[in-house]
Amino acid sequence: MTGYTEDEIVGKKSLEINLWKNPEDLRKIVEGVKAKGEVRDYQAHFLTKIGDIFGSMSASVIKSDDVPHILNITWDISGCKTAEQKMQEAGRGAGFETSGPEGMFSQQSPGGPS
Repeated sequence: MTGYTEDEIVGKKSLEINLWKNPEDLRKIVEGVKAKGEVRDYQAHFLTKIGDIFGSMSASVIKSDDVPHILNITWDISGCKTAEQKMQEAGRGAGFETSGPEGMFSQQSPGGPS
């Protein structure tokens, strides 16, 4: 997903490879993991070797030999975000109303609500 090889990232922190478009997102994730032990579905922009993506990250604390580590999984949701944006843009000119992250929408008749 990032375009980096294993040799380019092993032993490095995400800030060292400039993975965060906004480093404030990393701070929020770390704070959430410290406070609750996990963070789920945190959406942020990430920088990759070939460009930027929009990702959804979940992270939690695990222990290995009594040493805490953060285990995270990040999904590339760039395509979903692009489709969502296009739906919203199309909706503005066609009488659509969009709401919520689920992408639900309703259509009104051209003359307004009936």
